[in-house]
Amino acid sequence: MRIRNRWIFFIAGGLLIYHFDVITGTIKFHRMCKAEGGPRFYGQVEKNVGWEVADREAYGYDGPFAFGDVAFVRYQDKDGVRSDVRFAGYKQITPNHSEPIYVFSPVNEALPVRYRLEWKRVDLPDDERFGKTVVSITEVASAQVLATYTRIGWQWTKPERVILAASTANGCWDGSDPDEGIQPFYKSIYEFRSK
Repeated sequence: MRIRNRWIFFIAGGLLIYHFDVITGTIKFHRMCKAEGGPRFYGQVEKNVGWEVADREAYGYDGPFAFGDVAFVRYQDKDGVRSDVRFAGYKQITPNHSEPIYVFSPVNEALPVRYRLEWKRVDLPDDERFGKTVVSITEVASAQVLATYTRIGWQWTKPERVILAASTANGCWDGSDPDEGIQPFYKSIYEFRSK
């Protein structure tokens, strides 16, 4: 009986050592989510003004429209073509699905751009399992950051260490409800408050 207990203790100790990085990573992940994840508001964002985006991808212009009450978005594509983009409603595709309609026009320099929306992915150099996605809203004239939204991403181990190479990735926006994601940020951007 004593030998069997020793083997159980030995196996449990081995598993604990093998997965110690998972345990410490989980603690770090939850601490980072609570400390850094989610929305931070530093200043007032006004409605119905011009925005610009850092994203040059094909649909990079549509980010600010998620906030609602956006006059236009100044967008430059990968080829360097600049446009002012306006939201013009929805087109009904099927009875249960509609798509937004955007109107592109040449840039009107007389219309000022007030805010800049930017998404950045930051990998943490001290631990390659962790990363951050930071959405920031900056006032163009003053370069002041008015709001940020941070999502912490974490892969607790390499997929080859688990059965059937299952995904080990996890992420949090603010440490509370990961299913809500960034939607509360979009809905409350015009209500200045600090976290």
